[in-house]
Amino acid sequence: MADDPLVVRAQGLWRELASAPVAFGAEGDVLVVAAPASRLGPPGWVGVVVLGGAAVVTAPTEEAAARVREALAGVPAGGLADPAVITRTLPIGRVLGPAALAYVSASAFRPADPGPCPSSNFRPGTRS
Repeated sequence: MADDPLVVRAQGLWRELASAPVAFGAEGDVLVVAAPASRLGPPGWVGVVVLGGAAVVTAPTEEAAARVREALAGVPAGGLADPAVITRTLPIGRVLGPAALAYVSASAFRPADPGPCPSSNFRPGTRS
């Protein structure tokens, strides 16, 4: 799946948001890096993205990255999308997510209904 141009493009966008040199590896791989400016989550948080079967994890400091790396040793990338796995593995205060995102190429996108979108009835500054 990582050879799919759409997945490769999506991974590039998430690499940019990581704000650190990262790469999605082979299926099942988990890469943990220190990235204080990461935008994978709120500032100071650990951010996790699983895409194409591989995961990138950012931590706010080298020390935090080392602790996360140790805690996640042996956890496959797919397991990181499960909040139960994360909360069992890491000392977590709060969890945001998971978020399931869908990516589709422009050529493959087909609207469900070619008619007007219901949101077209709403105008800024009005109430329904």
